[in-house]
Amino acid sequence: MTENEAREFLGRFSLDRIGYASGKEVDTERFNYFTELLMTAMQALTEIQQYRAIGTVDECRKAREKQRGKKPVYRSIFTDGTRLLGCPVCFSRIDGGVFYCNGCGQKLDWSDTP
Repeated sequence: MTENEAREFLGRFSLDRIGYASGKEVDTERFNYFTELLMTAMQALTEIQQYRAIGTVDECRKAREKQRGKKPVYRSIFTDGTRLLGCPVCFSRIDGGVFYCNGCGQKLDWSDTP
């Protein structure tokens, strides 16, 4: 069931439960109670849609990990032993002092780096 289908169901359910849809006289107390329940359910569905728009939990975790600074690594790429700085995640070559890797977007931590 989609969020929109759930909203439609909740709307029909609430109106049926208080007798509004069948033309009966409406009990104000029941009407207010079901209206409050309906509003709470609608709010929960709206929040779910907002969370889904942000991304899945795994996507959020990956994004959070990229925001945590990681120390650059040295890697040898030439036979003469020349070492260049690289990203600790994707091993792309990076220049000293950049804040983020151009290859994968990982935040870099330059503290205590020689």
